[in-house]
Amino acid sequence: MANAAAIPANEDVSIGMLGLDTAFGRDGVAAYRAALAAIRPRARIVAEEYAAGNTADFAPYAEAAVREPARAPGRRIIGFIWAGVHPLAKFVDMRPERFTSSWRPAATSCRR
Repeated sequence: MANAAAIPANEDVSIGMLGLDTAFGRDGVAAYRAALAAIRPRARIVAEEYAAGNTADFAPYAEAAVREPARAPGRRIIGFIWAGVHPLAKFVDMRPERFTSSWRPAATSCRR
């Protein structure tokens, strides 16, 4: 619910999800989809990709997770449901904007 509440309520949002290929990842994406439907009906998950925890090459998953949101209207977001070593650094290193000219990554920061 907290992740869904962080999505803008007053605009269309297309979301590509990358999840861990386990019950945790799949159930997490399903719960997120339900939370979005409940409180952010203008936001939709338009792509779901699931990778094994020991995946070294995220390129095919990243391409698929970026492609559909890039074709959709409104803001575009890539989300992760992951346990263990998080793939975000590998994902960013691949420069996902190269998969489509309409993708513009936002600046992000992480605090520990």
